[in-house]
Amino acid sequence: MGRPTPQDIPLLGLRRDPLSPRQFSFCPPSEDSISSRYYWEIFVDILHHAAIGYAGAMSLAVAGQPLASVAFLAASVLPDADIVYMARGKRAYLKAHQSTTHSALLAAFASLALGVAGGLAFGPPEGIGAGLAFLAGFLVHVLLDASNTLGTHLLWPFGRRVRLDAVFFIDALSWGLTLGALATLWATGAAWPILPYALAMILQILFRAHLSRRARAESDYPIAIPDPVLPWAYSLTRPEGDGSASIARWTPRRGLHAEDCTPAPSLAAIEAVTRSEAVEGMSSFARALTIVEEERLPDIHRIVLRDVAMRRLGARYGEITLTAHRNGDLDEHINI
Repeated sequence: MGRPTPQDIPLLGLRRDPLSPRQFSFCPPSEDSISSRYYWEIFVDILHHAAIGYAGAMSLAVAGQPLASVAFLAASVLPDADIVYMARGKRAYLKAHQSTTHSALLAAFASLALGVAGGLAFGPPEGIGAGLAFLAGFLVHVLLDASNTLGTHLLWPFGRRVRLDAVFFIDALSWGLTLGALATLWATGAAWPILPYALAMILQILFRAHLSRRARAESDYPIAIPDPVLPWAYSLTRPEGDGSASIARWTPRRGLHAEDCTPAPSLAAIEAVTRSEAVEGMSSFARALTIVEEERLPDIHRIVLRDVAMRRLGARYGEITLTAHRNGDLDEHINI
């Protein structure tokens, strides 16, 4: 893949996020650290998967399947082992996140191996139960991840990412359903609460995927980012031909509102983007890597890009900061 040209990349020229009064800020190009906020987001995301796994494990334990209970819980958090890719750098982590370790094909082989091993150690019924529970726990994790804006590479190494753009990474409604299920399981000591919980999770994801499609259809905006707190609200973005972008909010009751348009980026910013190896690498998996801010100083020109198809314009996940110097040098910094 060659380096992108200005025509290959949808570009914005934001001075600020019109949907938020908070001004953008720059990371100095010399910094090369992962933000503490993102560590917190990773922790909360893994904790939610663990809570879902624990709910399923409780139900299996009550049903007299202790080995299957452990297998379901382990598989519920195992896909997030891709955090080890951080050791290879930010770009490697962003590209690998929710891909290799989220492959349903690999999970099928792992489940088969676990079933055979469990059968040899504890007998065929227990082995089969553990293998199926492992596969179920794994699929619950990766399918939930497929419902967000990053999506999962379900059939890795084949195919591409699957995403519904239905829920946010850390979603208030999904957390509420999970905590409610755990409380009910503890209070009743029975396995049956897992069924209405699973049904409620599936229905809310499907309904919100429908809302996401409706928001895009009614507004003619190709990008709809689900709100993490309000399950019916979406932030919309539409890159325009001149490098600017239209942005808005959408809810079923109010429809399209809070529309705004951003200024186009400068030719110098576009030229810097086309020279960036970081942009080239992230363009292979980012859907809408976009210039969201420029800052000109006497000796440098700073440009900030974000994938606006994954999070709102003000979020810094996957952010690239380019610093073009007067002598032609280009510093690159990726923030996650």
